[in-house]
Amino acid sequence: MAAPAPASGDGARALTDPASTSPATFPTAAINATFYFPRAHYRSYLWLKTSADSARNLVNGIAAQIPSRASVIPSGRAVTFAELDVSAPFYLLSDTKRAKPWTKISDRAARNPLNGAVRQMNAQFIVLP
Repeated sequence: MAAPAPASGDGARALTDPASTSPATFPTAAINATFYFPRAHYRSYLWLKTSADSARNLVNGIAAQIPSRASVIPSGRAVTFAELDVSAPFYLLSDTKRAKPWTKISDRAARNPLNGAVRQMNAQFIVLP
């Protein structure tokens, strides 16, 4: 678990702390940190910080400039397929309800245990562990 970010008077926490549910500000996030916006009540749109002032929606691919004062809710760091261990379960980004788990079966392939489908995976593909 990451340590809290330096205090800025508003109790902002580092966005690398996956257990954090308190709002933080966008500039406190590390590049490749994932987050939600506080008004996204169902948290179905996960965002990835791509630079100091922009982010990409991991569900629909939309890129946006984010104001420096924007509040965000941290959800951890983005995980790529290559970082998973073999036999590790994960979910595709499009599976926002986490209903269809996948299992990594090799460095380049994954299997859906529900229907037995095998899919070739790019090593840099971002997944939800």
